[in-house]
This record gives sequence, C-alpha cells and structure tokens, in this order.
Amino acid sequence: MNFANLWTATYETVLMTLITTLAAYLVGIPLGVLLSVTSKNGLHPNKPLNLVFGIIINILRSIPCMLLIVILFPLTRSVFKTGTGKWYVMLIPLFFASFPFVSRLVEQSLAQF
Repeated sequence: MNFANLWTATYETVLMTLITTLAAYLVGIPLGVLLSVTSKNGLHPNKPLNLVFGIIINILRSIPCMLLIVILFPLTRSVFKTGTGKWYVMLIPLFFASFPFVSRLVEQSLAQF
C-alpha cells in the first residue's frame, strides 16, 4: 500500500470539499434569502422573480450528481481546459449539485420565523 498516494488523495478530497462548500454557501445563502424575501409572505413579494429562481433551484436539486457531471462536462472543459484527471475538475459539478440545497435550506429556515 502506497501511503503517499493515500495522503495526496485525502488532501485533494478535503480541499475539493472545502472549496465547494464555501462556494455553495457564498451563492446559496443570498439566493435563499432572496427566495424568502420575494415569497408570497416575504418582505417584498415578487412572484415572477421567486418563481424563476424557485424553478431553477428545484430543477438543479432533482438532477443526480453523476448526471450533473455529464451535463456540465462542456462547461468544465471550457473553464479548466481538461475534463478528467485533475481533482479540481469536480468543483463545478459539485458546486451546481450543492448550492440549490443550501438555498432551499436557508429559505425554509427563514420561513419559520
């Protein structure tokens, strides 16, 4: 067993998780607040805006992560100039798989107040 590869893989996995989590919270929290504020019982109800963002979030939440990897392959390849082989290639699909969940959690948490 090669422990150098194990530590490298562990480091890359933790780094990938931390970067994706940070990006998901940076986008998900404001989006969740926006959904809460523009809801029917929000501070500034705006049905069209809430509907558009709500549909986008619901669609992204319903797509499995493996399918998002395939769907976002062209975007990933255009951003990173490679589609496979590097740990950072998974940042974009993981981000798109995680920020809708964060925004929906924030929206539901704010709706309880």
